[in-house]
Amino acid sequence: FAERFGHDMRQAGLSWQPDDLPGFTSRLMYNTGTMEIARDTCLCCRLPELTSTAGVSPGFMIRKNGTLQTDLFLDEQILTSRQKDGLVVICGCCHPGLLNALACVRQFYPQEKIQAVIGGFHLGQASDEQLDDLSRALQAFEIGRLVPMHCTGVPAWCRLKAFFGDRCQLLQTGDSITF
Repeated sequence: FAERFGHDMRQAGLSWQPDDLPGFTSRLMYNTGTMEIARDTCLCCRLPELTSTAGVSPGFMIRKNGTLQTDLFLDEQILTSRQKDGLVVICGCCHPGLLNALACVRQFYPQEKIQAVIGGFHLGQASDEQLDDLSRALQAFEIGRLVPMHCTGVPAWCRLKAFFGDRCQLLQTGDSITF
């Protein structure tokens, strides 16, 4: 619940604290590693030290110990679900970068096949060269299906689709996907 700021120093974090909501803190569960929330379904948190700057959301700050620092979003959570053909990984906006999110998943599931990665990848500001580098790096994860969503950005969607072909699935509102 740290103070977070976006571009032009506008408030980007929560506008409330847990103590502001009666009864909330008794239900609040902090996650600092993996937390099983259902059978074969976990939240992964506490990303390892960033291994790549590809896709890291620029321009965000966090107040720590009274000083503003670049927000690396190391507390972002990633949902994993073990399915019969491998892990399904669901990212929110992937602010710490897709490669770092997948490194976090690998930390907890080193031998598991990744069947699909779904989510916003926050690549709207990425250059063609950065997208090509990211695509090549993603190949090492041997992802069965890549499903870029909302904040990935249309140019990045197109670049990923061109690189991954049929393994990159573009969904829109109302579509469904099964595993």
